[in-house]
Amino acid sequence: RETCFSLLLQSEAVVQYCASQKCALYVILSSLKSFGLVFYLLFTATLGAVFGVTTCLSAQIREEPEDPLNYFIGGCATGAVLGARVHSYMTGTMACLGFGITAALMKIGNKEGWRLTGPPKL
Repeated sequence: RETCFSLLLQSEAVVQYCASQKCALYVILSSLKSFGLVFYLLFTATLGAVFGVTTCLSAQIREEPEDPLNYFIGGCATGAVLGARVHSYMTGTMACLGFGITAALMKIGNKEGWRLTGPPKL
């Protein structure tokens, strides 16, 4: 006799075998759990896309492609989207400042050659 867990790997067998309410509930909860993971990953990809598009548009409009302010604007837009997702002005404001400052510092650091660690020891 197979368990519900092993039947989840065989989609046709799940429909035929899972007649009991306990097994059907397990299948439904497993589906919702994987849907939540997919939704989370899609939202994370959305944040990356918002950052990239906003940074690129800012660079094109301002005609200064290497300016750290473009990265601050992209980070701030990403934080605003995150705040809108959780329905919180405070979260959006803090994420705007946090992402914006971090992105600008990363750009400044890359331009000036900052290193967090020394060269690798071989």
